[in-house]
Amino acid sequence: MKQLNIHRDGWLEAGLDDPEEARTFARVRVSVGDANLTRNLSARGGGTSDFINVPLLPLAQAIATSWWPLLYEPFRSGAGDAFRARHRLDVPMHGYVFPKIAVCSGGEGTLLTAWAQSSDDYARVEFITPPSVGPEVLARDQVEDMLMDMLAAVLDRLDRKGAAYQTLAAAWERVRTSIGDLDELAYCKIAGKLGVDPYDPASPDLTTFASQVSDSVFDDISDAAFVEELLPTTEWLVRVKDIWQRAPQIDVAAFGNFPDDQDHTFAWEVGRFAAEVFRKNTRADDDNPRKHLEQIFGSVLLRQSACFSEAPASVAALVSRKDTVASIATVARSAREQRFKVCTAAYIGWAGVPGEDRVATPAFTRHQQASRAFAAELLAPSVYLRRRAPQHGFTSDQIEDIAGELICPYEAVVWQAYRAGIPLRGMEPPAPQHPAIV
Repeated sequence: MKQLNIHRDGWLEAGLDDPEEARTFARVRVSVGDANLTRNLSARGGGTSDFINVPLLPLAQAIATSWWPLLYEPFRSGAGDAFRARHRLDVPMHGYVFPKIAVCSGGEGTLLTAWAQSSDDYARVEFITPPSVGPEVLARDQVEDMLMDMLAAVLDRLDRKGAAYQTLAAAWERVRTSIGDLDELAYCKIAGKLGVDPYDPASPDLTTFASQVSDSVFDDISDAAFVEELLPTTEWLVRVKDIWQRAPQIDVAAFGNFPDDQDHTFAWEVGRFAAEVFRKNTRADDDNPRKHLEQIFGSVLLRQSACFSEAPASVAALVSRKDTVASIATVARSAREQRFKVCTAAYIGWAGVPGEDRVATPAFTRHQQASRAFAAELLAPSVYLRRRAPQHGFTSDQIEDIAGELICPYEAVVWQAYRAGIPLRGMEPPAPQHPAIV
């Protein structure tokens, strides 16, 4: 995975109005992998530089006070400007020049980061690194270690008797104490995932929601649901528990060993690779993917096998792994939706641990995105679409015909064709399926 780094090339002397900010004035370079986000063009002299000169105190204070939401809250469909502001590192810089970069949880020990360019007629510098085309995947441990080191460095620079040191030290010690207590750590992570400050006494008591379902189920739904949706969602899950456990089963052992995550790739590539492993282990018929799936999954693919026609917005399917099989209860209103969600849930069941319940959700976390890419590749394999594609690509009518033949969502076939490099005639490229975190 790529690394996010905030490099500090020495402390500088500065005549700032705030003496505490002046003590943390530094020459700073921010990078993601090989991309230098602070590379800039001077609006005055015209020269370029890889560094900016800024105080690190405002950034350190923001990170210490918003540690859990910043690093554990994933992007949710419907998230607005408040979410983006909460996850932008430039927002707390109080007008000091800083690249427009955002960080949020990617799930499964990962973080996502993305950056954009913004114009400001009054800025002293113009950042010239091109914006990211989509979120980059980062290792959570590396980013957390880097931020901890930055916080420690800022604290070392401050006057221990000053108000800035006292405020920052108290906020950071609170986080450090939580990290050292397993129960408190678990609660803070849950609060962070929901964008809630775990130290705010006015925040809702999340144990009320978490106690109703298993930890694995709560982890899944809290990646997709907003905090006000949690109570009705957990209550619904409790009501349907019996139906869920009696749902049709799929033999996930027949898929072979679940492949390791290629953490240097996009989530959709992870799902596609898993689908290739599945097809190889189950001896897929490349000329008839629909027939092959019906042979492997059987009647669970049928529209009447869907357990629910309505469910909370954060629930697409329920999965209960039992030894080598997984019970799959889907939420579907059409045959195409049923097939897609069965395949999505099959991925989650295959990746799961025996005895564990999980939920397929519309979350943008890496695992859930990979499950949807897995489903699309099973239903409309890239190799099959390339074989079917006319010389000059597909029209929308031809894609609808194929979607009907394969009993697959139209949008999934469009995406599969696009990713397979097949031209789309008279059609706009599909909208990006990555979270707009910045």
